[in-house]
Amino acid sequence: MKLFEDIYYYRSKELEDKLFRVKYKSSDLKTILERLNYHDLNEIAKEYLKDFVNLNKQDKINCILSNINQIINYIIDKMNLTHLEFIQSLLDNNGEITYEEKHVGLLSLFKSYGLCFPVLKRNKKTIIMPNEIRKSFHYLLTEMNIYLIEQNHHIIKYIRGLINLYGLLEVSFVHKKINQYLNTIMDETLLFTLIGFDSVINLTYFIKDEYIQSIFVTNDKDRYIAKRKEYNLDYYPFTDEEILKAGDINNLKKEISIKHDLRKLMKKYGLKQDESIEHLLRLYYALKDDISYNLLTPMLSTLVDPNNIENDIKLLIEISDNTPKWSLMGHKYHNLSIKNPLTIEKIISIVMDFHKEDIKEMFNI
Repeated sequence: MKLFEDIYYYRSKELEDKLFRVKYKSSDLKTILERLNYHDLNEIAKEYLKDFVNLNKQDKINCILSNINQIINYIIDKMNLTHLEFIQSLLDNNGEITYEEKHVGLLSLFKSYGLCFPVLKRNKKTIIMPNEIRKSFHYLLTEMNIYLIEQNHHIIKYIRGLINLYGLLEVSFVHKKINQYLNTIMDETLLFTLIGFDSVINLTYFIKDEYIQSIFVTNDKDRYIAKRKEYNLDYYPFTDEEILKAGDINNLKKEISIKHDLRKLMKKYGLKQDESIEHLLRLYYALKDDISYNLLTPMLSTLVDPNNIENDIKLLIEISDNTPKWSLMGHKYHNLSIKNPLTIEKIISIVMDFHKEDIKEMFNI
């Protein structure tokens, strides 16, 4: 069940189609810029270069070409290690790599500053970095700048952890948590810029209306906010160590595999350990959303077997009872002495359409 890959795919596919709508054939920056239409050229670095929009086409091109180093320095200040890995792969391969789905956000970001471009070569989607850009990156990626990028990544890893644990967060809370973690006052504008640069490349969260929201929070955020107010909750006080672990998907998998009985899952589905951890990770995320169970519903056709439904439901509820809920700001139901709504009856109602007659007969409903 590639539930989360599907959610990511639909968000990234639209962006990918937009990126490759324009066909670039040259790897020379000046030539690429000259062949851009006015609108596409206008999009490049407009947020950085002052008065850029008011220039004519040739002046825009000259402005970009004469400000390459300044643009790259501006980008480096906001980069994290995910950005650096992408840039380094282009530098190590003479400015040309084969496009993969994971590149869509990175390509979109760096293209918007005129630093790399999508190209179709023999009908194969490719990403190129013009020679002028490569030379500048080689020159500007100093040890000091790489250290800065590492520090940015440490901050972003913490923020990713907050998003994984809480799903929906006020921007002001994120700023407060970062200040506490760093034991300093971080510039709010810089923090939002770092978050923006990261959200563009991984596409798994976004900022809207003073909230940072995971794409896996599939309901209207107002329903989450209403439920939080109903219980008058504060954010669950995860430790910095727990937040950092949650920001690394490999650590998150390890934590989940320790907390839950993998052997049960492996035996039930005949999965290898790595496959079982992946399956459990998806289940864990699906159970965080406890309002409409939009993520869980498509999974239940494979999770629940009518011939073994009692054991299956017992396993599901056991995992759900130990899963922090996004609607409860990271709390678990049993932490608050609140009854978990994922009851046997709820699971039966969800899977009814999948195995309707078997379930009705088994439970006499």
